[in-house]
Amino acid sequence: MAKKSGVTEEIIISDDKLVVENRTIYPTGFRNIDTNIANRVFDEVTDEVIQTNRGVLSGSMITFIGNSHTGKSTLLFQILGNMIRPFVRSKDTRVKVHIFDIENGVNMNRLKFLTNFLESEIASHFIQEIDLAIEDLKTLVTNEIETKKKLKPDIITGTQGHKTEVYYPTFIVIDAISEMIPRDSLDITNDDSNTMYMRQILELDKIKKRYKIFMKGKNAKNLEDTLIKRLNQVDELINANSANEKNIKTLFQNMQRTYQKMGLVKYDAFNEMGGKLSFSLAMLDVKNNGFIINAMHTREGCYTYIKEIIDGISVIVLSGEEQEALNYAMGENNIAK
Repeated sequence: MAKKSGVTEEIIISDDKLVVENRTIYPTGFRNIDTNIANRVFDEVTDEVIQTNRGVLSGSMITFIGNSHTGKSTLLFQILGNMIRPFVRSKDTRVKVHIFDIENGVNMNRLKFLTNFLESEIASHFIQEIDLAIEDLKTLVTNEIETKKKLKPDIITGTQGHKTEVYYPTFIVIDAISEMIPRDSLDITNDDSNTMYMRQILELDKIKKRYKIFMKGKNAKNLEDTLIKRLNQVDELINANSANEKNIKTLFQNMQRTYQKMGLVKYDAFNEMGGKLSFSLAMLDVKNNGFIINAMHTREGCYTYIKEIIDGISVIVLSGEEQEALNYAMGENNIAK
């Protein structure tokens, strides 16, 4: 490779990928993380950092450490989404993320939310492993290495014309690595004393984590008060829900008696009158009970009449405009005039 000040020069492949000495760098999408885990190039003479390649170097192992429910898994899958995104966009289905979900905290909806990938894209690139023992992890790594040995690598030409071999990446996630144990310890039929002891320790550790979450910020003195308070809140919610149901029922009953249907027809009461200043207005409830108001505009003034409607029928003969307004209110006409 080209030398510059005694330093191996980086080869730029694209905006998303760098190669340093046949190892690829994958940005996490978080600049502070990329900087902290960066591959640094030192001057062979002064031992000073002269170049920083920010991102995860292929072949690396990164461990996220923190208390329970502090967002480790959330951050991890967001980073994975950013690292694998170029391969998802290019539809390179060779690239896979193998997930050893020992804590059972990963599902399709969570992956879609954290990575912003389509369900089909997740199905093509993410594999949720079923066998979760240490031996299964070792087998996966061995098989991946043997598979890539049989394949031709991608030949990348860098900025200086140098060609280098790059293999497609494989990402492996273990959540959480502290709970990954040998297969013998997972076998409930194994009555070996050491195996039984390890299983008991793991179960005790899980119980301890749940207990810490339950007792967070509490002690024996005020835990009972907290439980009583929560029970009282549940009772209040039940009472409030009953009151809401009663109010909704009352509102529904009242709505049955309100006028919900309207039909309006404007017309000229006399041939010599223009502007359609006269009108017939029908107002009905849900059962087609209500009234029709007929306002007739003349040169001398305006005369108003009202007729009662029961079950959609008037006991008094309706004029043409009144009947038309009634039909419209009952939904038998499409438009008002």
